[in-house]
Formats: sequence, C-alpha cells, structure tokens
Amino acid sequence: MGKKAAVEKTISGGRMVFRTVIRGSVQQVWDEVTRTDGVNTAFFCAVMEMQGRSPGDALAMRTKNGKYTSVVGEVTEWDPPRRFAHTMRFTHLDEAPVLAAYELEEVDGGTQFTLIVEGATPGTKSYKGMAGGGTMICNLLRAAVERGRAPLWFRAFLPLVTMMMTKRQRSEHWALGSWKKEA
Repeated sequence: MGKKAAVEKTISGGRMVFRTVIRGSVQQVWDEVTRTDGVNTAFFCAVMEMQGRSPGDALAMRTKNGKYTSVVGEVTEWDPPRRFAHTMRFTHLDEAPVLAAYELEEVDGGTQFTLIVEGATPGTKSYKGMAGGGTMICNLLRAAVERGRAPLWFRAFLPLVTMMMTKRQRSEHWALGSWKKEA
C-alpha cells in the first residue's frame, strides 16, 4: 500500500480551508460531492436531498433511512463541475449557519479538491465540528472516489452516529425548506 495522501489544512479566524488531491477525474469527484441518488460517503454517509440546484434552493443531509436530518441549508452556487457552495446548519445546534464551498480543479495525478468553510464563529460547536470534520470529509471523499466505499473503520463506526441522533434531529422537524420560513 502506498503512502496515505495528505490533507492540507489552514484555519484563520472563521475561515477554514482543507485541500487534497484525489486520484480520479473532476467529473468523478463532482458526482460524489453532489450525489443525491444514494449515500454520500464524504458527508458521513448521509443522503443529500435538494429542492433544486439554483441559489436559494433548500438542501438537507439525512440518514440513509431518512429518519434523521443532520444538516440543513441552501444552495448559494452551482457551477458544474467546478464549484458547489451552500449554507449549512447542524440541526442539533442553535447556531448560525456557515458557508461550505467545494472547489475542484484538474491537476497532475487527479483532482485537487478544496473544501472552504466561511463564517464559522471560533469557539462554537459548529466551528469545532467543522475544524475536525473537514479533514475527515476530504479523506472520506478520497476513499469513495478511489476505492468505491468508506474505510472499514468508518463503516463500523457509522451505526453509532445514528444512535446518537436526538429527537430534535428527526426529519419530521426538518421538512425540506421548512427552516427557511423561520428566517
């Protein structure tokens, strides 16, 4: 087995940048990042549901069985296959949404994938979650594209994540776009 690919991580205030190279085409990486037809390995094996692909359209990330929703937000940019951005709010927290952007660029050896998180307030749970989760998103995306699945340790850990979901995260409370009415 070869050396594990590195994730470059830069954090400055409320902006976080995570970058890695994935052995795959830009289209393969784009298809995995924007997957709505099944489990999206990079997003902790959530299923992404989208109203559409235009700015302002709602999105949600739900468990495979649809019972729980972990993230809600709105599309802010859709420029296939180069850039996808959306707001995101963790449903178990009463914290302001942040912006997550995914940029893809063809490079020697594959696709450079960059995850940019902006607007995170240092010290909040959302900030801490994204500071730690960004590297994992890069590694899970790389595994999905290069090997076709999440690593075994993650697949074994995933049922515990679902068991830790709260009543507040039940999808009945997070109908697609319903949180937009609160704003």
